[in-house]
Amino acid sequence: MKKTNIYLEVLKFGAENMSMGISYNEALKHLGYNAPKGDFELYFNNWFYDNFHSECVPVLKKKQNESVILTRDDLNEANGHKVFLTSSAYFKYMSYTSDGVSKGTLVGIILASVSLVISLATYLFILIRL
Repeated sequence: MKKTNIYLEVLKFGAENMSMGISYNEALKHLGYNAPKGDFELYFNNWFYDNFHSECVPVLKKKQNESVILTRDDLNEANGHKVFLTSSAYFKYMSYTSDGVSKGTLVGIILASVSLVISLATYLFILIRL
């Protein structure tokens, strides 16, 4: 059985559905058998609302601050509503999934460096010849 990072999986799901939004219940369904269970689910649920938000869900106004822990009753009220990936969560997701510098960027940097060295060498050659 392949291990999965449920946090990254939910961030990816949210990024793929950024314009429509997702609900917590949809996120759990997306995770399938990897969905958190038991006491851990309350903490995972709070993490979800640290990274997804909507002004249309009244109870989430309490969750403007990451230090606020929502209760099970609060979460039950919010879990069926569509919420949207926050910008900070999106950038978190992008930083975790990018492999640093892309190949195209690396090739561009190498070509620019070679071009710079050639132009400096040509300039010095012309300067010395004069």
